[in-house]
Amino acid sequence: MPTITEQVNGMTGRKAAGFIEVLGYLAAVKVADICLKSANVEIMAVKTAKGGLWTTALSGDVGAVRAAVEAAVGALANDRCLVSSHVIARPIEELQVLFDDAPYPIKKQSDIKAETPAPIEVIPEPEAGLPVVEELEKLIDQQELTVADEKVLTEKELYQCRTVDLRHMARLIEDFSIARKKIKFAKKDDLVKAILAARKKQN
Repeated sequence: MPTITEQVNGMTGRKAAGFIEVLGYLAAVKVADICLKSANVEIMAVKTAKGGLWTTALSGDVGAVRAAVEAAVGALANDRCLVSSHVIARPIEELQVLFDDAPYPIKKQSDIKAETPAPIEVIPEPEAGLPVVEELEKLIDQQELTVADEKVLTEKELYQCRTVDLRHMARLIEDFSIARKKIKFAKKDDLVKAILAARKKQN
């Protein structure tokens, strides 16, 4: 935040500082709003003290500061929250220490840096035919054995099995007539016939 000296002496026409003390934070906000709307001034800080006292500090050229202070004082005349007001024509640099710890310093838009949003990590969707699918099929072959795999089933019993179980059995048969990649699309009738044919071939 620019120091009082920078605001008063470092800028053309900035030669005064104004202070308005009120009871309550809401009144202090109202003061800041009135000052900014009534004259070309800048709010330096809104500072609190014990007992619910709040001070709004502003800066600008003498005429603008006086006009802003008078407008705020007039607006609060009937609110019974105004404590005091004062305009300093040429504040010295040492007054800055009064605002270094201000709980609500006012920042200019130019002082606020735009925050760069964190990049969003895009996780690509798995593509068809990735090795993961093949690995899953191997696990199915090795671990997901059904009861039907443990004995030799008749043709009737094979037709009574679920299609998914027949596909598991088909993957366990070496030199199966249906290509491995096509087993998951094969129909029950084709699977049963291929299993019976493979059994005859092995015997």
